[in-house]
Amino acid sequence: MYRGGSKPLSFETRLQRINQKVQVSDTGCWLWTGTTRPDGYGVVKVGDRWERVHRFVVRAGEIDVVRHKCNVRNCINREHLIIGTQAQNVLDSVAAGTHHAFGRKLKESKDA
Repeated sequence: MYRGGSKPLSFETRLQRINQKVQVSDTGCWLWTGTTRPDGYGVVKVGDRWERVHRFVVRAGEIDVVRHKCNVRNCINREHLIIGTQAQNVLDSVAAGTHHAFGRKLKESKDA
């Protein structure tokens, strides 16, 4: 029997609430319009902690890396999200020109 202040919400109920804070873009991204972190990722309160919304909607585990195929940080469209490795995620961001190293965005070499 649950003895907390209120019964925890089911995944499906949370997902319904999350879907109320989505705006669909012309590119098919489901843009999170709720609370976001300074880095642009959407967050939602789950129990007593904050979780990134794109990780929640794909039910990612703690060690999973969720990659955005669309390269839009606040997109939560499950068709745009895939689970992969940190190395794959870094390669995605390098290819998109959004990778940051040592606090600075990487730039292409002028010699290239």
